[in-house]
Amino acid sequence: MRTRVIIVSLTMVLIGAAVAWASVGMVTEVKPVDGVAEVRPTGSTTWKRLAPLQALKEGDVIRTSRKASVVVMYANSKESATITAAVSPYTVKSLRKKNGQDGKAQELLNEVA
Repeated sequence: MRTRVIIVSLTMVLIGAAVAWASVGMVTEVKPVDGVAEVRPTGSTTWKRLAPLQALKEGDVIRTSRKASVVVMYANSKESATITAAVSPYTVKSLRKKNGQDGKAQELLNEVA
């Protein structure tokens, strides 16, 4: 029984790490003040409302209207992006350090996996 629990736990950690690995960043803040903030996932034609802590993949497109804003924190760097109607639509990019190494968030994910 204990072995089964350990195997299930490790499987869940690996699945979570795989999902996080595919993500290049996440939404850290959504301010839908008099407007909306939406994302169109890569390969989709449908726009969906954004939520805080939502994972983002390279190629996802974010749009905001009127006074809405979104802050995206990239996993592979210390960079972030603030998206407002003035810079909307915004395409999520994959950022890597110049020396090819991943940032601190990715290092932590690698330790878990």
